[in-house]
Amino acid sequence: MQTCKGEGILEEVRSVKGSPMKRRMKPKNDFIFQKLFGEEQSKESLISLLNAILGLEGEKRIRQLKVKESKQLTKKMIDDKTGRLDISAETDDHVLYDIEMQLTDYRNMARRSLFYMSKMYIGSITQGDDYSKLKRTVTINLLDFLLFKDREPF
Repeated sequence: MQTCKGEGILEEVRSVKGSPMKRRMKPKNDFIFQKLFGEEQSKESLISLLNAILGLEGEKRIRQLKVKESKQLTKKMIDDKTGRLDISAETDDHVLYDIEMQLTDYRNMARRSLFYMSKMYIGSITQGDDYSKLKRTVTINLLDFLLFKDREPF
């Protein structure tokens, strides 16, 4: 498997006749999604994705961000529930982003999203910090299923 700039992720496979060929892998796969958007060297792709999803134009566009290496949500107590973010980033204006790719409907996406977002939000300050230092936190879910059955898909 290799990454080709501008072409996404390609996988080398054998054709029916045995000759090597390359095929484009789908970005819905967690590994591929994280390679395309979740690493520091692919942050330009992530910036473009966020600007497109959020409809940011002109001066409001995200121009720079830092992809966070640790995507594991922290525990405060030993019995606390934790989670692992697909992609976590922070912009220069200190907005936190969690971008999740989910293919299967486990019927817990809304609650899981709220849980992940709240963990990121409370983790943005430490003991003794003023609450005004809490960072704006945005969660974006890219789903391969209809989350709200009573609404039109878009």
